[in-house]
Amino acid sequence: MYPLSFLVSALAVFVAAGPVPSHPGVALVTFANNPRLRTRSGIPFADFDAIGRERDRILRKYTRRSRPSETPPVRAKIKRSEPFDINQFRVRRVRRSDNPGTNGTGTVPLDDDYDSGVDLLYYGPISLGTPAQTTTMDFDTASSDLVVPLAECTDCVGPLFNTSQSSTFKTDQFPFRIEYADGSGAIGEVSALHLLWSYMVQCIPKVAHDTVSVAGLSVDNQTFGAIFNTYGGFASTPSAGLLGLGFEANSVAGTPFFLGLVAQQKLASNVFSMYFARHGVNGSELCLGCVDSAKYDGSIQYFPLDSAATNGTLYYWNTVSSGISYAGAAPIGNFSAVFDSGTTAIIVPEEVANAFYKQIPGSAPVLSYDGQWSYPCSATLSPIAFHFGNASFTVDPLDFNLGTMDSNGDNCIGAVWGQDISSSSIAILGDAFLKSWYSVYDYDNLQVGLAKAV
Repeated sequence: MYPLSFLVSALAVFVAAGPVPSHPGVALVTFANNPRLRTRSGIPFADFDAIGRERDRILRKYTRRSRPSETPPVRAKIKRSEPFDINQFRVRRVRRSDNPGTNGTGTVPLDDDYDSGVDLLYYGPISLGTPAQTTTMDFDTASSDLVVPLAECTDCVGPLFNTSQSSTFKTDQFPFRIEYADGSGAIGEVSALHLLWSYMVQCIPKVAHDTVSVAGLSVDNQTFGAIFNTYGGFASTPSAGLLGLGFEANSVAGTPFFLGLVAQQKLASNVFSMYFARHGVNGSELCLGCVDSAKYDGSIQYFPLDSAATNGTLYYWNTVSSGISYAGAAPIGNFSAVFDSGTTAIIVPEEVANAFYKQIPGSAPVLSYDGQWSYPCSATLSPIAFHFGNASFTVDPLDFNLGTMDSNGDNCIGAVWGQDISSSSIAILGDAFLKSWYSVYDYDNLQVGLAKAV
């Protein structure tokens, strides 16, 4: 686990607005950030506050480990050889709004938090309690807990959950327990706790239980984290909470929502899939129990999950990659790639990032932002691709550009960052990658799939 002093120092660097010493070959910003500012070339300024929060979340997210479950979650039998296609359901002219969830599928329209030229976050509605109360969640494939802010929270983003109005709500009288990769942890009845991998939450969090529904699909007695206070990173997002779609070994509270649907045999297919539109355009979607062939072209290519990268226990939806390439050159690196819908950027091992950017003329490390690189905004980028099996999957140049660093629009921040996460064998493919590819998460066959997004 990275020491707190390192994280505080890193965050202070990211949000500093004062002058920064220059360095040969490195483009540095020396002004306070304004998300509405644009350069004369029309390229938005990079939002360094958001970049700082993103790095802070990533470090916490991937340096924490929960204890592997003593017993594996219940797995239903495979129901069909191919995932249920919700688009074929539409073709039969059966409206999804008619009794949603009754056919074992449900689709969630996702809102795109688009700012400063970057798609920062995708989030959508869920309901909790009896009678149901609606709130919003960041649907995150690389975490596993459901985190819900309660009405008692004075600094949380709403809509907030009022437990007194739910007849099915109950809470355990013990807090979350977090154990990190280095064996350290945090537990306490009345103390400041690290509640989640991605957000430092200072509160008295409890494990709570209630009915939770997403797109008409419900889990009774679903466990979740009930929170009362947040720190700035959580409060700065437009979603009220977080719904993790990962594996139980990475959960603090218990069985994740998706695996609860699997265990209760609520799904037509034990899969979920995701589509992300760009630049605030409508159409982003989470499909539970289904795929949506209206959102992709061609066929879905599947790749087995890689538990070897995490010592034999599945925490994430990750698969083996033979590396990243530029301009058709040989791939660089061998790592296990995590498909992470809750992260904006792409993170690769530091030595891989260094070798990758050396192939882009005019690129340079940004010394004040460790692991990040700039490149000429005017550059016509050659294809950037990640490799799985015998296939390659490109990153759209629009998603590679996180904004300019200077008022002239000369140097831009690249979406590929260098950072050794937990070990040098892990890479994180966030939304900058996933926007180009429809992604499928298949629990029965323990595999992930990709198809070209429309």
